[in-house]
Amino acid sequence: MQKPDPLMFRLTVERAGGEPTRAIMVGDSITDIRTARAAYAPVIAVDFGYTDVPVERLGPDRVISAFTELPAAIDALAHVKNAMDDQGFMGHKR
Repeated sequence: MQKPDPLMFRLTVERAGGEPTRAIMVGDSITDIRTARAAYAPVIAVDFGYTDVPVERLGPDRVISAFTELPAAIDALAHVKNAMDDQGFMGHKR
């Protein structure tokens, strides 16, 4: 199993033009979830990925079964306190 790399997560978000303090990980594995946790980012897991363990057991903040559910899952995370400032993730004011 890969070791979580929060720096790589943050650099990837920055290189894509995003702000790491407002990012959400979307993934399907324990590595994705651990990386998000190490970077203090919320995580949405997809239950149609490649993990041997049901993603619900891995502790994501939300689980979706189709990408059409992603906008609602992101909105549901608006209350999550941003570790870096007084905003919620994705820029929603608290």
